[in-house]
Amino acid sequence: NHGEEALAYLANHSVDLIVLDNNMPVMNGLETLKKIREREIEGKVLLFTVSDNSKDVQDALQLGVDGYLLKDMEPEDIIKD
Repeated sequence: NHGEEALAYLANHSVDLIVLDNNMPVMNGLETLKKIREREIEGKVLLFTVSDNSKDVQDALQLGVDGYLLKDMEPEDIIKD
């Protein structure tokens, strides 16, 4: 799937949680996140990615991401308090 498909789905459905892969074809996760925020779509947004590049993290935070998860994280680290 890609960002445009996600936006089309979100235009017609209410969700509590949106999980985006930053490495999507057509429109990546950051671009999709930007559109989600511009359209004021409800729901928490998590960005799931392989990039721990500080610029990517900073861009995601500036765009209003609710969480940033690395694909190589251990499951225990994801659920820590």
